[in-house]
Amino acid sequence: MSFIASSLGITLSTATGIVDNLVKKELVVRGADSEDRRLVICALSSQGQEIINRMWELGQLQMEKLLDGLSLEELGKSHEIAEILLHNVRSKVNPV
Repeated sequence: MSFIASSLGITLSTATGIVDNLVKKELVVRGADSEDRRLVICALSSQGQEIINRMWELGQLQMEKLLDGLSLEELGKSHEIAEILLHNVRSKVNPV
């Protein structure tokens, strides 16, 4: 649970509350590590995975709409900007 909290930049109690709610909604399953019972293993349930897959599909459709009609040069510039934004997000979430 501490990995989730630190990855999201939230407190352990907040992460636990979020996971508790996702478990109640049957979107996440929780278990213990067989070698270290102090570790909590969280994974998407099949229902949670279906929702994530659908969100991914919708995101891709939106991206296709945004990029439709751009020239190759504009697509290249868009790619460069997307790389810069991705780097920026990663540096904020996991500062080096």
